[in-house]
Parts: sequence; structure tokens; C-alpha cells
Amino acid sequence: SDRKQVERLKSEFLATVSHELRTPLTSIKGSLELIKIGIVGDVSKECKELIDISLQNADRLNILINDILDVEKLKSGQVGLDLSEHLLFPFLHEAIDHSQGYAEKYKVTLTLDVKELAQDTLVKIDKLRLHQVMANLLSNAIKFSPQGGVVSVQVETHGHVVRISVIDQGQGIPEAFRDRIFQ
Repeated sequence: SDRKQVERLKSEFLATVSHELRTPLTSIKGSLELIKIGIVGDVSKECKELIDISLQNADRLNILINDILDVEKLKSGQVGLDLSEHLLFPFLHEAIDHSQGYAEKYKVTLTLDVKELAQDTLVKIDKLRLHQVMANLLSNAIKFSPQGGVVSVQVETHGHVVRISVIDQGQGIPEAFRDRIFQ
């Protein structure tokens, strides 16, 4: 049908665009990393800071490209999970560390609030997918928090279930959009 044809063309277009964006992005990121380590000569502290910001934004752009592809995979039922056991605390610290530069840019503080959870708590997760989810939740929380605000990653257990929440001090989703948010 026409609708299936349009969906197929859209999927092909997104895959092509994502690939075409990823190729120069990889080159840009590689060049910045070479400059940062001094391949072309000494680099000032200020220049290294600018390179770090550029690298963080290149990583964010790569995440956005992956998200576009993942949405299409979800629609077509092609997303699989690669579940394995991981220590929860190092995972959460890593997720927060990856968003730290972005939080500093917005003058927002990131915290980890763990309620009665052992340091050696194991969780069965798809680490890559959960990193994507955490990056998205944290970046949105940071972006919509006021300067000087706090974004907290809270962890609670309910039996064998671990709940991870990202709490911010932003204005929230306007009432008019709440019924359409997951469309």
C-alpha cells in the first residue's frame, strides 16, 4: 500500500541520513582528539577546554543519530536487548559523569540519591540502551532546569525491582502536551 511504501522510504532516508551524518562526525571527533593530545603542537588550556566541549557535543550528536535509528527500529520491531549483569553504582556514576560537562554548561548540579541500596547491587540491563535512556533523561532534565538547579538521580528498590528516577526542578511538561507526549 502507499502507506507502507512511504514508511519504507522514510526508514531508508533516515538510515542514509544517519550514515551520512555519522561519517563526517567521526572524522571531526578524531581530528579534535588528535589536536587535544598535541599531535599538531602544544595546545593552550583554553583551547583544550573548547575541544572538550566540542567532543562532548559530538558525542551528544552521535547519541541523537543513534536515537533516530532506534526509533525506526522500535517501530519495525527490530530492537533486541542484550541483557547482562552489571554493578549498579559504577553504571550510575558513569552515566552522571558523562552528563557532567553538559550540566556545568547550564550551571546545574547532578546528584546521586540512593536509598538503602548496597554498593554491590547487581542489575540485569542492556547497558548500551540504558546509557542512552539515562543520557536522554539527564540532558532533558539539565536543559529544562533553572541555573543553580539540581538534577537528582534517585534509586529505590521494591523487592527485586530497582527504580531509577531522574528528578529535576524544571517547570515540567505543559498540561496541553501531556496526552501527546509518547506519540
